[in-house]
Amino acid sequence: MKTIPATATDDDIREMVVEWSELLAAERYAEALAMFPYAGAWTPESLKSTIEGYGVIELDHESLATLHEEFETDRFTVTGLRERNDFREIFEKRIDVDREGLYGLNPSEYAGMVHYDDLPICGSRSDLTVRFHIKRIGVNEITLEFLDLHVM
Repeated sequence: MKTIPATATDDDIREMVVEWSELLAAERYAEALAMFPYAGAWTPESLKSTIEGYGVIELDHESLATLHEEFETDRFTVTGLRERNDFREIFEKRIDVDREGLYGLNPSEYAGMVHYDDLPICGSRSDLTVRFHIKRIGVNEITLEFLDLHVM
């Protein structure tokens, strides 16, 4: 599990999200899941299936074929962020670190949320969103807790 100091900046948190996203782009799903604790019953297979199903864990073949045709691809995969011309824009505007709204989370356990919008798929921004909690690890460290990946 990757942790950073509780005093980390929002950009430090964004860098963790970028690192996680790069693991997805490399199809290293087990390593991505090992970076952070996660809510629910995520497995490397379910994460891969959700990406390949464009946000749906078990998309039926007909719907998937329609999406492939629409996007002119035979398989959905995450595109690396660092190689993109719009990396800075995604980093600064599409990875939203919210330390104010706890949305009912226990403040002794959590320090906010992160929404990563427009996850790049097959070279283009998508309407997939990834959500994380900012989770406290003791007094001096934080990590991210992966919640889900879904279509917005």
